[in-house]
Amino acid sequence: GNGECGAYIEENGKLVLEKVTLTRNKCGVGFAGAGSLEARGNKFSDNTLGAVAVSPLQGDKALITGGGNSGLLVPGEKRAAAKKRPIEEDVESEE
Repeated sequence: GNGECGAYIEENGKLVLEKVTLTRNKCGVGFAGAGSLEARGNKFSDNTLGAVAVSPLQGDKALITGGGNSGLLVPGEKRAAAKKRPIEEDVESEE
């Protein structure tokens, strides 16, 4: 682990994580700008700011897709931003 995030997604960047463990970091993945994260089968734990850190300004521009992850939570998000992204495929929709 380290005092920073495991990875940063720059403006319009895309990160694909498969079967990766991100633990004991400031956050697993940080969005430095608008971008996308595709995450499948990863483990996130003990990250100070959570698995994914999105600044409030980027909240509606950060796209997260994938499934089968453990500990992939996006804390402190506005609902509108969170609603746009299916973090787990098997979560029931609210419709």
